[in-house]
Amino acid sequence: TVDYATCRSLKDKDSTDGQSERTRMSERRRPVQRHVAPDQRARQAGRVSRDTWHLCASPALARRLRTQHALDRKAAGESVWEAPRIADLDGWVSRQWAATWPAERLLSSAQELALWQRIIDDDGDAQGLISTRGLARQARSTARLAARHRIDVASAPAWTPEQAAFQRWHARLQSRLNDQGWLTAAQVPNAALTRIDDSGFARPGRIALSGFVQPVEPALQAVMDALQDRGTVLQTPPVDPAGGAVRAVQAEDDDTQWAWLGQQVAALLAAAAEAEQVAPDIVIACANPADHRLAIATQFAPVVAPWLNDARSGHRAMPWRIDPSPPLAEHPLVAAAQAVLAVAQWRNPVPAVSRVLLCGALWQGADRQAAAALEATLRDKAAPAVHLSDCLRWAPARLGARMQAWLQAVERAPQRALPGAWAAQFHDQLAALGWPGNVARGSADFQAAQAVREALAGLAGLDEQLGAISASSARSWLQELWTSKPWAPRVEHLQPVLITDVAQAAGLPADHRFVLDVGDDTWPGSPARRPLLAHEVWVAAGVPDATPGACVEQAQRGAQALMGGQGQVTLVLASTDRSGSPRVPAALWPAGLDWVPVEAPHSDRSQHPLTTPASDPAPAVGDPEAEGVRGGTRIFESYVAAPLYAFVRHRLGVDVLDDAAAGLSALAQGGVIHAVLDAVWADLGDSAALAAVSDDALRERVQSHVTPALDAAMDAGRHPAVLRAAEAARVTDIVCAWLAHERRREDAFVVLARERAVAFDFAGLALRLQLDRVDRVDTPDGPRHLVLDYKTGKQIEPGGWFADRITQPQLPLYATPEACAAAGIPGVDGIGFAHVHWRRPALAAATNWASWLIDTGTRSRRKPEQFDAELAAAHERLQAIAAGFLAGELRFERSQAAQHALAVLLPPEPAP
Repeated sequence: TVDYATCRSLKDKDSTDGQSERTRMSERRRPVQRHVAPDQRARQAGRVSRDTWHLCASPALARRLRTQHALDRKAAGESVWEAPRIADLDGWVSRQWAATWPAERLLSSAQELALWQRIIDDDGDAQGLISTRGLARQARSTARLAARHRIDVASAPAWTPEQAAFQRWHARLQSRLNDQGWLTAAQVPNAALTRIDDSGFARPGRIALSGFVQPVEPALQAVMDALQDRGTVLQTPPVDPAGGAVRAVQAEDDDTQWAWLGQQVAALLAAAAEAEQVAPDIVIACANPADHRLAIATQFAPVVAPWLNDARSGHRAMPWRIDPSPPLAEHPLVAAAQAVLAVAQWRNPVPAVSRVLLCGALWQGADRQAAAALEATLRDKAAPAVHLSDCLRWAPARLGARMQAWLQAVERAPQRALPGAWAAQFHDQLAALGWPGNVARGSADFQAAQAVREALAGLAGLDEQLGAISASSARSWLQELWTSKPWAPRVEHLQPVLITDVAQAAGLPADHRFVLDVGDDTWPGSPARRPLLAHEVWVAAGVPDATPGACVEQAQRGAQALMGGQGQVTLVLASTDRSGSPRVPAALWPAGLDWVPVEAPHSDRSQHPLTTPASDPAPAVGDPEAEGVRGGTRIFESYVAAPLYAFVRHRLGVDVLDDAAAGLSALAQGGVIHAVLDAVWADLGDSAALAAVSDDALRERVQSHVTPALDAAMDAGRHPAVLRAAEAARVTDIVCAWLAHERRREDAFVVLARERAVAFDFAGLALRLQLDRVDRVDTPDGPRHLVLDYKTGKQIEPGGWFADRITQPQLPLYATPEACAAAGIPGVDGIGFAHVHWRRPALAAATNWASWLIDTGTRSRRKPEQFDAELAAAHERLQAIAAGFLAGELRFERSQAAQHALAVLLPPEPAP
């Protein structure tokens, strides 16, 4: 809003010539688009007298006509011309009302919503609602539609408690508007109607109307009728009864539909470019463009504009525009601002801080690497609750100043403040991190950054409606502003393709018009449910979607308009929807159409596909120690998934980031259980001691070891006491269940080694391993050595240690002669997984003396030579893996490697 004195000073300086100049300068910033055939141009966008206004049904049509007027003047050899009087009807009425210098102050959409929510929050009947924001949006929408259709809410029947509440809220809203001198946008036409005779309201001699397929809203129609009564001549363009050529095609699904459509559009644009002609106007109409946004990006865009994803193609233009535009909140710079403002001083979830530190819009060059390193450190040392001081504590030196400024800005935040104060606070927090960064140097990013600043100004405008609010409420309202604001950058090039909804496309002329979503599931639409006003009120007011019959009439008018006019019309039907349900053409379309099936064009969407040389390009490892190639079982685990993954992880140092846990991570949970079992077996020592202790005494002993293990893993300042208590109870139950399971082992045993670290050379690789446990088992055939590996996850895969299908290489690696020598074990007679699980504890093992280690009633013997042969084969396989890794192998089997976390690195699968 602008204060009255400023507006008056602008009006005093204003003049007809000055206004024309400002209008012309405004037009230079609008997207340049082209109109249709020359005969229509002369009729719809030719020279207009200063006493004539050309008013359109939609801003899109007004924009097209203004652009075509400019192109026609330029084609006529003119370099300067007077801006045409072309506007959308709704916007024109609002500007004419504002020209009368009214005393009322126009509220923004967010101010109106805030006023509605304040009124609903203060109502006793709404106290039980979880959130009133959604109800406030619905009430605002209902009130807007009622004002547009000139419905008297106060006199409407109230059959339900919701309708009675809405009438009460509406009366309070109107009283507040009157007391403050405020006005909503939906009330402007009615306000303009009372000022038509005002000296500031310019009544044109003639108004030419274009694109009005559906009836004009009653409030706007009342303004037109009043102008006509006072001498204004209203004109509508003649209707072309013939219409254009109509064809119908049928695609298999939505993706096929958009891929084929991209091929058609690309061919039309290429033909115009080859003939050195201006690109044709192309309108693509669909029920809801937002529903097709993914298909547009993945199927349509790569065909129409393959250069957009090619950094080497330069800055070439995007030839299409989506209207309604996506919300501002979806822009990467806005997402970066959201991430920064979501971080508080204390107890932030790791993902909230990660979104800031891994945001490409904030960090460039070496700063990006430093921020990523800080994020990894915080995952390791600060999870699950990151304090902002942690970012400063562990920040690399080059990020210290920015982290310090960020922390200081957040520390200055008050508990509660007016929205205007929060806007200033949020601005300081963004500036502290250098938002928007160097990435915002392009025109589109610069405009997005400016739109964010305008949203902050919009937040500051909510002081009178909201009063003092908390930080979370301020962020919520800022998010509301970002989400509700459609945004598309201004461009300085032709955008001949317009993707829009059916209602707007019906009034747009075009050289080529493609109509999608023509199935009976879309045409006609369903009646809208608006429960805050009685249904008969909407019916009596003639709201277009109030009844099924009204929906059919609306759809019929739209279908006729889409198929009328000049140019080619193509109806496109996707035979199945996203769920696979079949579609059939709606009955609104001509019955004699021949629906021709089409297929998606085959295209290589990668302009520079990855080429694989005949031989692996990775050099062999020369000196493992000098090259830093060292590790443990993960080298072998990665290699059996794909040699490529072992190379990427253990030679390039590339790995995936683990998801941050809200409580204790799975790795930390396993570490606690390992630590408790280590301490318990240090006390017990053997199976005899385990059998001798009672269940209650055993539980007390386990509990005594759980507390120090959790103290080491769970910082009391970051993990609430209730979470620590729950984790302590869970670990105690799991360990006790496992020890009860081990009591059932048939043979007595002694725990010889626990969590033993060993280092040795294996086939040229320097390995460091940690053996969870080694038992000496007293069998009827004499003492045997069993190596156990604790598993605390949901499931285990016994059998993955055999050479022919090795997927779990750690146990056979522990059993190699090299590992036994390093661990001081004379030999390994058995390997097994100890599945430490509270509900399904299990001991899955392969030994040279028995098939089962837990009591089964009968002992199942096993031939020693069979186990020894299996270990020898596994040892040979592990040596081959080590040799392949050191040789630099990069092979992968797609079927086996596709389920791995690093599968994103695989090249595209070749087309059949």
